[in-house]
Amino acid sequence: MKIRQIGPIAALDFDALAPTGFTKPSPAGSVVRGTHGVNKEALCWDFTVGISVDQSGAKEGWTAFFNGQPLRQSPITESYYRFTVPAGTTLNAEGTPLAVASISNNQMRGLWLFKLTN
Repeated sequence: MKIRQIGPIAALDFDALAPTGFTKPSPAGSVVRGTHGVNKEALCWDFTVGISVDQSGAKEGWTAFFNGQPLRQSPITESYYRFTVPAGTTLNAEGTPLAVASISNNQMRGLWLFKLTN
């Protein structure tokens, strides 16, 4: 999986905002008959995406949206958040959007846009 940063829409003092901790290779399965065997990687597999923000920005609260859907109902106040993209989820060829928004006093202070691709 590759990530492209689209760029910040608004600036904030988030020094480090970057998706982290991506996938391991898909697990493989083997079928053996006699002395012949075939080994294949899984066609689909869950993968994990981690988002890390600066501590000072995390205190105010932030939220993330994957493909337009909020990852949590309430603002995140930790500096790291991880979520699993379910097996079978198809990433758009041009990239599936991941948006991270900084929130303070119920107002957006910053927005970062990323695209996740295969």
